[in-house]
Amino acid sequence: MNNLFYCFLLMLALSACANRGSLQGGEKDETPPEILDLLPKNGSVNFNAEYIEFFFDENIRLNDLNSNLIVSPPFDQNPKTKVKPQSFRLYLPDSLLENTTYTLNFGDAIQDLNEQNPISGYTYVFSTGAAIDSLTYSGSTITAFENAVPENAWVLLHKNLSDTSVIKNKPYYLTKVEEDGTFNFNYLSAGTYNIFGLQDVNSNYLYDLPNEESFAYIDSTITIDDSSNSLNQPLNFFTQAAKRSFVKDLTNNKPGRIVLSVDGFKDSLNLEVLPEFSTGVEYTLNTSKDTLIYWLSGDYVEEDFAIQYTSNSVTDTVDVAYTKRPYTDSTFIISAPAQQYNHKRPLRLNTPFPINRFGTEEIALLEDSLYVAGGLTFSIDSLHPTRLIAENTFGFGRRYDVTLLPGSLYDVYGNTNDTLSFAFNTLGKERLAQLNVELTGFAGEQGQYIIQLLDREKVAYTKTILPAESERFTWANLVPANYTIRVIVDQNSNGEWDTGYYQEGLQPERVLNFPDPVELLANWEKDLVIDLSF
Repeated sequence: MNNLFYCFLLMLALSACANRGSLQGGEKDETPPEILDLLPKNGSVNFNAEYIEFFFDENIRLNDLNSNLIVSPPFDQNPKTKVKPQSFRLYLPDSLLENTTYTLNFGDAIQDLNEQNPISGYTYVFSTGAAIDSLTYSGSTITAFENAVPENAWVLLHKNLSDTSVIKNKPYYLTKVEEDGTFNFNYLSAGTYNIFGLQDVNSNYLYDLPNEESFAYIDSTITIDDSSNSLNQPLNFFTQAAKRSFVKDLTNNKPGRIVLSVDGFKDSLNLEVLPEFSTGVEYTLNTSKDTLIYWLSGDYVEEDFAIQYTSNSVTDTVDVAYTKRPYTDSTFIISAPAQQYNHKRPLRLNTPFPINRFGTEEIALLEDSLYVAGGLTFSIDSLHPTRLIAENTFGFGRRYDVTLLPGSLYDVYGNTNDTLSFAFNTLGKERLAQLNVELTGFAGEQGQYIIQLLDREKVAYTKTILPAESERFTWANLVPANYTIRVIVDQNSNGEWDTGYYQEGLQPERVLNFPDPVELLANWEKDLVIDLSF
């Protein structure tokens, strides 16, 4: 009996010990599969096989082959595959070109089964002719406005030198842009090509969505031979603007307000309420980069109606659901400037609805508690009728109190204000900075230069000058900060950056971004030389 009892205790002890531990596996496998054999061999010439078979040292999987596999020149259709545990076959189309070298870059498609370790960038090469082409070509890419690397972009080479080839035909060669913006072609044949860059939205290697796909081209053909193997200028990526405006979205969720999201040149877009609904309808326009806001006023009918818009002689209509206009009362709200205000920037007041009229006699101004004769004079922003801009008559380091007496402001719906008051302090000159700029290296472009001082990627100050051998100017009374500088070569002198247009042979206007910060300190003066020669 005692022996059985001791045996039972021993079993319990062993069981407890076993529960305390757990089996640990070995180190995680981080080694990709190894290719043991290929049929036909990599680098084969006079190639006429129906498929390529790959053999590996472990079980494998193919990860999204259609997205990862880059074939140059492209196949007419995606190749089919047959996968076994340690091998796979890639079936080739019947339409292979004669005397042509093909490169198949598998990206990260080939992986081991368990840990998905890829054979990154594996390339298989074969030729349907007697030799493998061996020329190379390389270059760099950049986005036209931001001077950044274009994401998910391709570079295309076309043997067909027609201007429409990139629109209608697939490229003869293609390669993907690397993370650093460079591109590299291998196994090329000598010849003359058109070269393009493309962010291919619909994955067909055609530039067929010009208002959606970022694109790049150069103004001449390139020659690839033993002595010419690189592009001497970056491919400048841009997105082409639409030649006519169109409304892509309409929102009517606030009384009296219609918001139109617009693509294209909105300056060419004219909007009107259709004649059968036009009785008494008036509107005020608010405009921004890609939005038009129409504020309806007057005695328009209380039912759904339609608006008609025309752009470059093309007319279309959109339906608008009726929303009752705002109730007229004395409630009037403004947003005033910050307590600490740099008076060298325009003083703006924002209102909820467009301003129709205002009176200057009802707006009182105190400077350091002393009444200022004439008060404060406002004007309505021509692009933003919900914004008032004050005439700048402020001094440094002063306190200002503004009072808008009842009836000084009226919006388009007849709303007016009760007494509104706000106060602000202007910055003293000792709290501001000065930047003295010298521009050199003008390249002789036509038009003008727009120099922008950016604060956290937003334009804080702008200066426009005409080209010259050298130019000096001063930015005074700047708020201390770390700024960066952008220079736009405004060739058509319209005051803004213009993108490219391939069908008209227009390149995007040149932009120089200087990413190194320009630190401006309070009560400090800094000299800066900007070289425009590169």
